[in-house]
Amino acid sequence: MVKSTPKEIFYYGEARPLPKQVFLKAGPLNMVYENGAIRYIRYGETEVLRMVYAAVRNHNWDTIEPIIRKETIQEEGNSFTIDVEIEYRQDELHFIAHYTFTGSETGVVRFEMKGKCLSSFQKNRIGFCILHPIHECAGNDCTVTKADGRVIGASFPNAISPHQPFMNIKALQWKLPKGCSATLRFEGDVFETEDQRNWTDASFKTYSTPLDLPFPVQMHAGEEVNQVVELSLPDVQEAVTRSSQNQKQLNFTISNSAADLPKIGVGSSTEVEHLSARAVELLRRIGFHHYRYDVKFHKPDWKKLLAKACRDAEALGLPLELALHLSEKQYAEEAEAFCRHLLGSKADIYAILLFQDNKKTTPTGLIHALVPQLRRCFPAAKIGGGTNAYFTELNRQTPPSEDLDFLTYSINPQVHAFDNLSLIETLEIQGHTVTSAKNLARGKEVHVSPVTFKPRFNPNATATNAGEDPELQIDARQRSLFGASWTLGSIKYMAEAGAKSLTYYETAGRKGLLMPQGKAAGDLFPAEGGDVFPIYAVLQYILEDPQAKVLYSKSSDPLVFDGLVLKKHKGQRIILSNFTIDQQEVKIPIAQGKFQVYQLDEHMLMNPDWAELLSSKPSRVETENRHCSVALPPFGLLIIDVD
Repeated sequence: MVKSTPKEIFYYGEARPLPKQVFLKAGPLNMVYENGAIRYIRYGETEVLRMVYAAVRNHNWDTIEPIIRKETIQEEGNSFTIDVEIEYRQDELHFIAHYTFTGSETGVVRFEMKGKCLSSFQKNRIGFCILHPIHECAGNDCTVTKADGRVIGASFPNAISPHQPFMNIKALQWKLPKGCSATLRFEGDVFETEDQRNWTDASFKTYSTPLDLPFPVQMHAGEEVNQVVELSLPDVQEAVTRSSQNQKQLNFTISNSAADLPKIGVGSSTEVEHLSARAVELLRRIGFHHYRYDVKFHKPDWKKLLAKACRDAEALGLPLELALHLSEKQYAEEAEAFCRHLLGSKADIYAILLFQDNKKTTPTGLIHALVPQLRRCFPAAKIGGGTNAYFTELNRQTPPSEDLDFLTYSINPQVHAFDNLSLIETLEIQGHTVTSAKNLARGKEVHVSPVTFKPRFNPNATATNAGEDPELQIDARQRSLFGASWTLGSIKYMAEAGAKSLTYYETAGRKGLLMPQGKAAGDLFPAEGGDVFPIYAVLQYILEDPQAKVLYSKSSDPLVFDGLVLKKHKGQRIILSNFTIDQQEVKIPIAQGKFQVYQLDEHMLMNPDWAELLSSKPSRVETENRHCSVALPPFGLLIIDVD
């Protein structure tokens, strides 16, 4: 990229400002309004709700991105009124809604929706979604008022619940600290609650309409959708002061406890057919452990494509992780052909993942039929099953692990939301899915493969080939500093949770680590031929020593910054990342002595040779204290090597 490139491109991939945030008060409650939604409703330091927003989801469960047409915000003391008109439009779906959000001095926050269909279309959901924060709610008791008026006691689940913990909700009440409680009341539809950690969202979600009702539903032009959600704190008598964000010291703490660094691999490119010599050289420098390729037996030329993947893996110096997508009826013949094809080759196979077409998880019969044969043919390979889709599927229908070496599932952070904050929130929850998957695996390993920014396909679509448009799989943050920081956090939390193997992204192209030479990516993905993405540096600095241990660490505000700590043969490597557009001062624990700092920011990325320059220009710092503060540049990263 050239020096005239807007800094926002380097920050988060788009040359437009971040959504404006408006900080609001409703009596004792503090909250943030952003882009048509209310976020982070707090009572003092306690988060009451993570977010309240409206969702429009079509017949394939695609979430339609909102377009704000009109917006007014009025604040008066400890109260507010927001009026916003939002349009939703995709293909034949056209819906518009007027929302009124009010917050009173007594701490009542009311959300009202008046929507209208401007076309006829099919929908799976239209209405408010209320997100409950995991830390404050998991394991805590609540009271559910059913649609028929019955009141029952319940609790938010600790372990990730595969199915809805609460159904047919008219009202929901739960406890807050200091003897207080919060109450939600719903009008206009029947609501229920699901555990969104299944998709790595950091919340329980209360939504309408119940999923046990038939869907999709035909909506007609002119049809209206009206809802009301009201939050109140009936026991609160006075306001509680929350510390000012500007006054809070950002701290990063490091434990002496450590986890193994997972084996980390990369996927084959679905965009770049041939890797250049330069691309191969750059990729070999990273230190990947394996190379994933998906064998799709429905393709007539699968043998030719597999042979090419074997050559690519050999050029990269990596063993293969092969995902076998077997048919429902010819799987035995396909497995036999696969074994015959590779037995005479020099292919080095690290792992084999078993999947079957039209099945969300690996069927027990497929495991029993094929695993013995695969072990005879490839005795050194690990063999696993699970799902090519989300942890949800693994959690709801877990294959038996007795005959397998590992269970597997994939991750992407954009099943329900697309903004930066929502993506950051998913990072810690990725570790929760690994913890739950370890329980499901009954002592076997957990492999997460692949991790991508956007869904590769739609496992819940009701239409054929929905979500398989390659352009829908592209996210401009792939080439940004934000993308590098998100990747750092993903590895940190899954490593700390005990994942044994991770596979990230693709080698080259818009879903990869670098662009092929001579090929520009286009306006929606601002990268030039030959560009190396910041994700490259994060992976290289993490994988420099594959024997390193991951020390458990904690950010005092993981929505602002986070970090990963490696215990190497000599010293430590601390990698810190800033998720915000402001410089952040962070206090870190460093023993008295010298350390080196490498800084990756937008200024470094303006140089086309930044990947080589980064390691050649460290700053040398000496400290006489056990703690020191470092300045994290906007959306930037620091790599700190401590002797």
